[in-house]
Amino acid sequence: MAISYRRRPFDEICDELYLEFLGKFERSKEEENRFAPNGTAEEVLQSDVLHRFFRSLDWSDASEHCMTEGDLIKRLKERDLYNFLAILIFTTCNIEAARTFTTELLFKETFDSDLYSLPAERDTLCSLFGEEVTPDKFVAQQACFCPIIIHQGREQAVESPKRRRLPYLEEKLLSQGSFGKVYKVKIAKGHFQRHRIGTTSNTLPLEIARKDYVISSQFPAGNKDHEVLEKILASDRSCENIVENFGSLAIGSTMYSIFMPLAICDLSTYMMEYHRAKPSTTREKAAIILSARGLARGLHFLHHEMKTPQGEDLVCYHMDLKPSNILIFQNNGGEQIWKISDFGMARVKVRNSGGSRDKERDFNSWFVQRQKPPEPTPSPTFNPHGEGTYLAPESLAAIRSMKASSDVWSLGCVVSVLFVYLEDGADGVVQYRKERSDHPKADGIDRFFLRDKGFGPFKPHPIVKKWHGKLVRAAKRDAKECAALESLLSFLENSVFQDQMKRCSAVEVGDMLLRTFQSYSSFSTDVLSKPTEKSLTLMEKALSRLRGRKLPSDNDRRIVKWSLRTNEPFKNCEISNDGSLVVFWSDRKLTLFTSLSLSSSTSDAIPQAEWSLESLMRPNCILNSVRLTNRYLLATTSGGTFRVCDSPLYFSYFMDHLSNLIRSKCDVFSLKKGQSVDASFDYRRGFESQQPEISDIAISSDSKNMACILPGKEGAQKPASLYVAPVASANECTWVEELDWPATEISDLSFPTANDIYFVVRPKVSIRSHEDKAILAHVCHASKRLETVRIESAKAAYES
Repeated sequence: MAISYRRRPFDEICDELYLEFLGKFERSKEEENRFAPNGTAEEVLQSDVLHRFFRSLDWSDASEHCMTEGDLIKRLKERDLYNFLAILIFTTCNIEAARTFTTELLFKETFDSDLYSLPAERDTLCSLFGEEVTPDKFVAQQACFCPIIIHQGREQAVESPKRRRLPYLEEKLLSQGSFGKVYKVKIAKGHFQRHRIGTTSNTLPLEIARKDYVISSQFPAGNKDHEVLEKILASDRSCENIVENFGSLAIGSTMYSIFMPLAICDLSTYMMEYHRAKPSTTREKAAIILSARGLARGLHFLHHEMKTPQGEDLVCYHMDLKPSNILIFQNNGGEQIWKISDFGMARVKVRNSGGSRDKERDFNSWFVQRQKPPEPTPSPTFNPHGEGTYLAPESLAAIRSMKASSDVWSLGCVVSVLFVYLEDGADGVVQYRKERSDHPKADGIDRFFLRDKGFGPFKPHPIVKKWHGKLVRAAKRDAKECAALESLLSFLENSVFQDQMKRCSAVEVGDMLLRTFQSYSSFSTDVLSKPTEKSLTLMEKALSRLRGRKLPSDNDRRIVKWSLRTNEPFKNCEISNDGSLVVFWSDRKLTLFTSLSLSSSTSDAIPQAEWSLESLMRPNCILNSVRLTNRYLLATTSGGTFRVCDSPLYFSYFMDHLSNLIRSKCDVFSLKKGQSVDASFDYRRGFESQQPEISDIAISSDSKNMACILPGKEGAQKPASLYVAPVASANECTWVEELDWPATEISDLSFPTANDIYFVVRPKVSIRSHEDKAILAHVCHASKRLETVRIESAKAAYES
């Protein structure tokens, strides 16, 4: 009975602590991934708990040990054995193993910290405990208490996740390239340390990007190339136009991960998906030109200003500059910063203090090229044959001589496409690409030059010059813009798209872009410069409905221009179904107009409320979709993170204009006694969701349900899903329908009745296929039935 009495308190304490540890685990239901965040052992094993634990070991028959519980706790802390003890407890060890731990690792005056560092070796544990059961349990569970801590600018190594757990709360595939996969991962609090600003850990979960490579068998740890890689990753990246290195992680001998900040999106996605319409003001254009100038600054830094931690010069040629490798961030002032990323094709040299250069090394040779999975449509920044659209002509030479000038060529290609986007939006970029690849001498391959079949010198692509001329002619509506644009495009043709020896430097491209920016800034005084007939009609319709006026007939057509008092140009607008509310939005701000926005005494439309992402301190995200009814406004974002929000890459905000608020507005119309309406965004409710980023969103006409298109979890090109939920509680999904098409091909989602959902499927036109077709899909919310109708152009129908 005495033995039973002594053991029962110990078992009870261990059982309680086991459950407490388990409750603090991240991903606790995933046995192979669960882990105790850094500091968990200290948090659970506080002084009062340790007093009870050591007292339960019953030292009445061991009079030679005279240390008190307080002494044991002090020594446990000095020797940093909290995690060791936590593992023992979590393995439900017996009292004999706990007493052995205490006598051998705490009572003794000498202690070998290296011998008992975690993760511990099985042989060491067997020597300590004198049996095999406890060591086997210890080895099986210790990974949970040994999660990796990512150190900024440093390489970490782990044999296997079975030895040390990876500190990811979530991970989602973002993209796949020839040499790696990019994931968005959420790092647990306390598992990322920024050494360059002190040894501080993240106090909240942190979302960052991770690129995974497969290590080549020719690249073992410890060889010269591995040392060069460590120097590259730890190099000074103080230039704001180069993506910062957040550290790296080698897993065994096969996997290598590099961590980076999480961007809003890349330039290709921004132009082709998030902001397809061309910029509406010269001020927007000037901001984009200034951002592009930063790319030239970034290339110059790579070529001439990088330093290793040892002070050696590091020369880096990117060799794969294109829109999808240009990431967009936002600084604290709200300005976009473009950063060069993805050094998957980079060539590097190290110049030591004596001035001699190490041999040139190809970054790609260190990693295994993976077979990229087939996509429904080719990427807009890569040829179907695998040859880069933006690569310089010398990339095809038998003996490559790709240097800094090769990066300048790629930069020129990016700038050329960018100015097409500024004039014609995403549709112009697609058409520009199509005409380059359709040229008779292009062989269906999209490049900015034509290859001479007689092995002569390359020829600049005539389509490039043709489009440049088109852009200049379009700009003649404004003489100043025309002069600035013509000067820049002529510079590209005469100083960039030339033979390698005749090309200018990245600095000269940057200087030209700076002059162009200054020219655009000098005449960007308008808020909505040169609005199109379509945009004016939209504004007229929206504001006239607010005012209760009838639109003029077609026979008496006139455009009424209202001046919008907004500090930035808008991206689009939405009108509520009863015409009582209009919201305009840009990448960062919502601006609300009501009937009170207009008065008979002024032509200005005065906003009744404004709301900005800056209010949530969300620098790296942009407003993506906005939908409005007479009761709700739904807004989704893309990119970035929301503090400790669990929602991957998006959040939804529901601005609830409740029934009594709407009645108050109606009362103002009828009473006209000076009563005011509180038309603000104060009625906001935030919802978090585990769903992927939203591609498109809609609200039912009765304001009760929302529907959204969610991209596939394995990538944007995988089949998407239709997600339906009540607006009042968006996390309570009522229905998810797996679709047959990727989210990138689905548009125009609408919810016109309480029971009918529609969307359009437009397969992206590729270089190989120019088929003009679409699918109209109808989903019945009540029956959960999906029906489709194929729509073809008259030409396609005739040919079929």
